[in-house]
Amino acid sequence: MMLALLCAAAVSPSPRGGEGRGEGKPFHQPTIEASAVYGISSRPAFGALVGATWSWDWAELGLLGGYQAEPYVLYEAYLQGAQVTGATHRVQVLATAGAKWSFWRLALGAQLLGGWSHVVLHGTLINEKWGVSGTLDTAAGAFTFGAGLSLTLRLSDHLDLTVRGLVPLPFASGVTGYATLALGLAYRF
Repeated sequence: MMLALLCAAAVSPSPRGGEGRGEGKPFHQPTIEASAVYGISSRPAFGALVGATWSWDWAELGLLGGYQAEPYVLYEAYLQGAQVTGATHRVQVLATAGAKWSFWRLALGAQLLGGWSHVVLHGTLINEKWGVSGTLDTAAGAFTFGAGLSLTLRLSDHLDLTVRGLVPLPFASGVTGYATLALGLAYRF
């Protein structure tokens, strides 16, 4: 049922028509978004992404801020009786520049991104069977460069459903090493 509603919304005409095109003014559309994030790497991470973008016809500029947590408790089952606490916390601030192509109520975007990623690791591991007991406390930061894709479905005059994928380049585990998949809502002014 939900799929049928999304398909119907995608093929119906836009309620605002040309969205400022043809009025002799450059198309300028500020948007804010908030999304839930799943981080994809050697281990899963969960978090949030917030941002703002500004669009002119097919071009867009944006600023994104994100947080991801990788809870270590997810690995207890693999460590044969170990007690694991803590998490890896990642905070990112990214600037984006890209292009967006719109058709009907759908928009497909491609972006380049750059910014800063900061990671804080804090946790303990206790495994009496292996004779291991330790604590890890460390932090690191690094410049992040990457690429992104976005798919937007216009739900109303001001509300969009967004899916966004971001991948750091080169992709390697570490400070910047999480590809992220975000699902959320955006509000267009």
